Amino acid sequence: MIDSDKIIQILYPILQKGFWVKALTGISVRQLLEDQFKLSGDFVDLKISTVFLNGKAVDNIDSAIVTDNCELALSGAMPGFVGAAMRRGGYYSSMRSAVSHVEEISKPPIQEGVVKIKLYNTLIPLLGLEFVRRGIVVPQADAAGLLGAELNPFIKTCPNTPDSYVITIK
Repeated sequence: MIDSDKIIQILYPILQKGFWVKALTGISVRQLLEDQFKLSGDFVDLKISTVFLNGKAVDNIDSAIVTDNCELALSGAMPGFVGAAMRRGGYYSSMRSAVSHVEEISKPPIQEGVVKIKLYNTLIPLLGLEFVRRGIVVPQADAAGLLGAELNPFIKTCPNTPDSYVITIK
């Protein structure tokens, strides 16, 4: 078995580019992070500083709704003015109104779906391995470089999507 630091090092580009996970959708970002992904409320509040939902910065993770096939990007604190402007609920968040998530008027139904997750900076070593333990789905093209590598025994063809692979490390 290869060690967890090595796994993260190998999967770093995939964790940043994005991977798919099965999840309940039609729920808030906070519910997804805490109830589905089993992250503590303190971790969510203290470690996840920046959240993008479908490319839009999110200030209120309690009201932003995750939908099937959406993209959720998570980041720890980012340095400088851009980091301060993008931080959820930050002092400068009003300066990015054009790229901020707006609450949806109608709430989609709660159902099983998939969510694309992207991890950045400090969250890659903190969360990456946890997602890989649950199983992540990546396109064949993204996983192709891993075939024949040390992770090869942990890569399986995705039964529902033949052009994708499931990577799971227990």
